[in-house]
Amino acid sequence: MTPEQIVELMSMAEQEIVPPELRAQGWVYRDIPKTFSYEMWDLFLDIMGAGNYQIVCASSCSGWKRGQFLLSPKALENLQKYKNEMHS
Repeated sequence: MTPEQIVELMSMAEQEIVPPELRAQGWVYRDIPKTFSYEMWDLFLDIMGAGNYQIVCASSCSGWKRGQFLLSPKALENLQKYKNEMHS
């Protein structure tokens, strides 16, 4: 399989994860590439805001969590706003 074919399959997989009605509203799939302490996990969810995300899959172990999410445009906006505030 070529890299181009892998990228194409990944693109198709993302489309299948995001239901058409949410995709039409601008929701996106994100696999968060790091682990969070339980406290940071809760902060991450609070920053995005209730109703602005759906957890697709989550895993946890002693002291950490990680996950895959569907994020609304508002969740992305809230994350960017938080990032900007932290760097100002």
